[in-house]
Amino acid sequence: MTFGLFYRLTQFHLIALVAMSLFRIVFLFYYGGVEKVELYPLQTLNALFFGLRLDLTVIGYIQAVPTLILIFSKERLLPKLLPFFKIYLFLTYTIVSLILFADFAFFSFFKEHINLLFFGLFDDDTWAILVTVWKNYPVIWIFLFWTIYLYLLWKTIGKLFSDIPNFPTPIFPIATYLAILFLNFLAIRGTLAMYPLGKMMPNISEDRFIDTLSYNGVRSFIYGWKHWQKSKKEDIDLIAKFGYSNNIEEAFRIHTGKEKLDTPLLQNITYTTPKQEYLEKSPPNVVVIVVESFGLPPIQFQSEDFNIMGSLKKHFDEDFLFKNFISSSNGTIYSLEALMLNIPRIPGTLPFVETKHSRTPYLFAPSFVYKSKGYETTFIYGGDLSWRDIGGFAKVQGFDNVIGKFEIHKTAVKEFGEDRDYYHPWGIHDEYLYHYIFRKLEKSKKPQFILAMTTDNHPPYTLPKEYHPLKLEFSKELLWSITGDLKLAKERFLSFQYALNSLGNFLDKLKSSPLGNRTVVVVTADNHTADGIMRYRDEEVLNSKRIPFYLYLPKEIRDEVGDIDTSVFGSHKDIFPTLYNLTLSDTKYIAIGTDLRNPKQPHIGFNDSMVLVSKNRRVRLKSFDSNLSIAKYYKATLAITQYLLNQY
Repeated sequence: MTFGLFYRLTQFHLIALVAMSLFRIVFLFYYGGVEKVELYPLQTLNALFFGLRLDLTVIGYIQAVPTLILIFSKERLLPKLLPFFKIYLFLTYTIVSLILFADFAFFSFFKEHINLLFFGLFDDDTWAILVTVWKNYPVIWIFLFWTIYLYLLWKTIGKLFSDIPNFPTPIFPIATYLAILFLNFLAIRGTLAMYPLGKMMPNISEDRFIDTLSYNGVRSFIYGWKHWQKSKKEDIDLIAKFGYSNNIEEAFRIHTGKEKLDTPLLQNITYTTPKQEYLEKSPPNVVVIVVESFGLPPIQFQSEDFNIMGSLKKHFDEDFLFKNFISSSNGTIYSLEALMLNIPRIPGTLPFVETKHSRTPYLFAPSFVYKSKGYETTFIYGGDLSWRDIGGFAKVQGFDNVIGKFEIHKTAVKEFGEDRDYYHPWGIHDEYLYHYIFRKLEKSKKPQFILAMTTDNHPPYTLPKEYHPLKLEFSKELLWSITGDLKLAKERFLSFQYALNSLGNFLDKLKSSPLGNRTVVVVTADNHTADGIMRYRDEEVLNSKRIPFYLYLPKEIRDEVGDIDTSVFGSHKDIFPTLYNLTLSDTKYIAIGTDLRNPKQPHIGFNDSMVLVSKNRRVRLKSFDSNLSIAKYYKATLAITQYLLNQY
């Protein structure tokens, strides 16, 4: 019976292997489309074959338990163990199926397979996530599908194991068992080469999607979970990880370009803004707005028929807009924290709000810098301040006022009444957040520094009933650029339009009021999640993370500043060094990033998925082992960032 069971197990695993390959083909056409296959036919086949080998490693792990049991169990016990094998296969393949579908869904939002960010979702607003799933996905049909799927899975296992063939014992049973063990080991390892399959992932294609097509969701899940658990322990020597153990001075030399360093070392990243009498006489309000998921690529399709920008368009045309700009991270909490602290996001680390440093005041943060110059500082979030404990973290980082959706609602009701449609699952609609900012500026007796984060452009893409959508007709070029569910894409872009139009209306109101003459406004985004449903004809690495850095300057400051080269590259770390030099006179500050107006400094954008962009290079690093000069600068900068954090 032993070899009969081996035979049936092998049959079932082969069925599973075919099913996993078919699932990967569905993944290919759903997210990549026919165009990918036509452009890269051989590379696609190579990716599918490599994926099959990775799937086999997962099956190898599943088979390891039955293999050991069958080899070391007595023949007479096997009939009693038969129910165990059936339940074991059912449970393991149910888990595998759930993870593969979770990976499929995760890819639709982040255009990446499951990673550390996936596990951060469990710390998010659970109810809002459930509402999002309910509104964006046909939950009842999915539940029905899973019920049928699990029924068929159980029936297939039952039918296959209802009749176990009785093969004769081999002439050399021990040799046969050793051969089976070796084959099982080979399936797990995937290769006889030095490194196991998956430990070293070779490049298959110059196209990023095809290159990652072979990835297996289960392996990605396990790797992400291990990474998450490891990062939770907070025992990683990050400076050593970036190659500067006991040699942090070299990192400062690479980052600053200085051979002779000042002491203490932090003096090398300490700067002073020019003395400007007009800023001392009349310090401007400074408002930094982070618009949820405001990626730049969709606005390239702006037209009369596809009016996705609404009233924001004229402001982007009139003022300064840095387009070669990327987010610190693909996750909201990571990007928001990086902005709050004015640092690049360090890959592979947990958000500060989930570590023992969640109540550490980082005195180099922008709120402390502006407070030192007499500003009142306010953090405004359009959702619940309990989300990821962002309210508690903001209070520690120098904000005098920390405002959430309920305070915004209270202010709005006084002017608009109770009958409006104020809320969506993640918070309050954007227009009311902007109303709060405007009223806050109007009533202020001292200069204001405001950092605000909107929540509207977020699944399940719920619009207020009072909003009248503008025209959004999809051109052929836009339809080509959209991957996945077109209906969901249309809902997504309607929400996108509302968010941008609300922002444009706020800027209209601000500029036409006395506040327009004494308020600097910055607009950026936390990430470009629409990347999950888009494909690009060029600059994919840059476009996958491209967000705006919009800058409105009152006339007096604009006249003093003159022209600004907005073609330079950058990321979140560069916003505040640029702002400090535009809005503060004779002020010391610490910064990892650079003033984008300073041509003597390197202008390189960092995203924690190891995307690096500059004038001469746009690259996604596979690891920190790269010898590219841009990668060396990146590693040195991250080491300095950790060194700075360690001082606190």
